Amino acid sequence: MLHEIRTLVVHDEPVGARALAERLRTAFPGMVVVTTDDPTAYGHDFDVFVVDCKRLGIDIVRTLHTETPTALMLAIVDGLDRASLKEVVNAGASALVDETAPGDVDALDVRIRAFLARRAETPDARGLLGVMRSMADLVRMWNRRMDRLEVG
Repeated sequence: MLHEIRTLVVHDEPVGARALAERLRTAFPGMVVVTTDDPTAYGHDFDVFVVDCKRLGIDIVRTLHTETPTALMLAIVDGLDRASLKEVVNAGASALVDETAPGDVDALDVRIRAFLARRAETPDARGLLGVMRSMADLVRMWNRRMDRLEVG
């Protein structure tokens, strides 16, 4: 590992933020996890951002993505219609975690592991190549979600 993995959990509910932080610390023992309800309080020197968009809004994702485009940006959402999904993706979310979808929160660990594995494979190509890979992953996830909406 090149450096410790730093994660910022931006959540407006302290209990939810602590639970998510503990989950991440258990899954990734070397990870430094900081929780806050103010995304500007700790700067932008993080590898992973987990942002609760339900109450804090999508603009936070847009701001953090603009400041740190190579970071993994995970947006926590609460059921999405197509317009909302498009808005979160366009704001810069690398992946979406729908708390109302069974298994989505469990998939959080998988998404972080995949991001870290890709970064370890080509640490010098995190820029454009990393963005392209994240977009490809996001399109695949979006297609699966749209398939579920059409079936349901």
